Amino acid sequence: MWNILLDSLLQEAETWNVHVQAYADDIILIGTGKTASIIENKINTAPNRISNWGFSRKMSFAAHKTQAILITKKYKYEMPNLKLNDTNIVFSENLKILGKNIDRNLSFVKHLQDTTEKAIALYKKVLKTERA
Repeated sequence: MWNILLDSLLQEAETWNVHVQAYADDIILIGTGKTASIIENKINTAPNRISNWGFSRKMSFAAHKTQAILITKKYKYEMPNLKLNDTNIVFSENLKILGKNIDRNLSFVKHLQDTTEKAIALYKKVLKTERA
């Protein structure tokens, strides 16, 4: 049911100046630009459009759960100011999407660290079970 409902948003978003992707109950916006102001201009209208779309369907999106990540190779850069319903969107060093940690350098180091920790914890449980 959610996919059918969300499809109308994705169709509407095709006319926007950003790429909109949906995964399960997460919505991802991807915008590009050479400067912070270009990114702001491209992206800032989309969260409010999504919020209005949800409001018209008796749904809301939590601004405090909304995150952004800036992926750049530039040494010096300005952070864009992104908002959802007049609430600043927090920039993170990495985001978890579909269980994968994506960092701002696209190195996936955090994902590998988390996966390694989980594998070690599982290995220790297997050892405990084997000894019992």
